[in-house]
Amino acid sequence: MLADGTEEHCCCPRCGLHFRLRRSGQVRSELATDYKSGERIDPASALFVEGSALMTCCAAAPMKRDEPQKAVELIWDRCLPSLVAFAARSEAQDFQRRYGGRIVTYPEALESVRSH
Repeated sequence: MLADGTEEHCCCPRCGLHFRLRRSGQVRSELATDYKSGERIDPASALFVEGSALMTCCAAAPMKRDEPQKAVELIWDRCLPSLVAFAARSEAQDFQRRYGGRIVTYPEALESVRSH
């Protein structure tokens, strides 16, 4: 939510944090979406899994059917490394066991975005 009352939606928590850093004076409040439930949560009390194998919002460049062995190119690279939000530590840990990555707090996620 911006100071003028308008809402901005981002594709993932990492993009939301990029937005927050670039336009911090305009941001009044922010919410994240819990991966497990789809509910909106306070990011300050959430846990995040960063750098997992699951890519929730990156698009791949089209490939020719006769060239399946070629690697695809990620187009939306500000979403990397991936960042997925959870309200419950147990859900973040289950996700981490399945997809890898590291569990971080909101301040740690913000610092990661700031430093990349």
